[in-house]
Amino acid sequence: MTNESPFPPFIRKIGIVSPAGLPSQEKLQEACRLLKSWNIESVLGKSVVLQGEEEYFAADREARAEDLNQMIDDHSIDLVLCSRGGYGSASILPLICWDKLRERNLPIAGYSDITAIHMAMLRMRAGIPVTSPMAAALPEWSMDEFTLASARGVFKRIFQGKKSGSETSSVSGQTFQLQAISRHIIPVEAPVIPGNLSLLASLCGTPWLPDLHGAILVVEDVGELPRILDRHFTQLSLCGILDQIQALVFADFTNCGSEKELNRIFQRFSRIHPNLPMWKGLPFGHKLPTCCFLDGAWGRISSTGIFTF
Repeated sequence: MTNESPFPPFIRKIGIVSPAGLPSQEKLQEACRLLKSWNIESVLGKSVVLQGEEEYFAADREARAEDLNQMIDDHSIDLVLCSRGGYGSASILPLICWDKLRERNLPIAGYSDITAIHMAMLRMRAGIPVTSPMAAALPEWSMDEFTLASARGVFKRIFQGKKSGSETSSVSGQTFQLQAISRHIIPVEAPVIPGNLSLLASLCGTPWLPDLHGAILVVEDVGELPRILDRHFTQLSLCGILDQIQALVFADFTNCGSEKELNRIFQRFSRIHPNLPMWKGLPFGHKLPTCCFLDGAWGRISSTGIFTF
């Protein structure tokens, strides 16, 4: 195990919750030992490893929400780190104490199914949504130099933002070369909103999806058939989201069909939305290495596809 922590000195106590699926207890214990080696105290939610009423839930809806609310209410907690994704985060959104989260401005870290919570945080203007790997995979991703450096950059940005009063106003130093999908390519500078495609589509028409006007939208997914991905992109298109954003970045689509099939989908939607700059090639998703994000922070994409955020 590495002795290098991705977390800055201001994070001394991390609360771990399971708002979606049930994590491996063994992996979670390993993560807690690693945090301890970094002199970071970890606190597990009461139901973090309890089986829910369905095998794909960690505990029931009310218990999962209560764990998160208790962490939000605990002023000794510096960061909430979700244990894993899976399914279930969207169902607890009405039960989260949004006023308290807004008051505390607490970072909540995760990705995949946690996209539901992050989108709601942006909509409610509550807390600091951080897209990063989760607790159950901490021993693995903390050994990956690329992912580790990306996470450090994000958490450093939060720390600097807390001192300056704004976490999202400036562009940081992560830079990647993207490949153009669409013919209409112009430079773009805008807030970057990363997320899981399935979760974004599922939130359309609900009160939990933020206003995406003018954003750079970055999407990823895992284990979906190409026709299901097509369905999700169609949902975003029919809801007007692909007419609102300034750029669309296709990241990793792990086990979602062949590269040829994915490229056909990307090209099809670039023809449907010919004025929307579309790119691919960003390492973000369900495999390592992956980049991390401070959701809503500013980024820019040059006309040559250099993405800096």
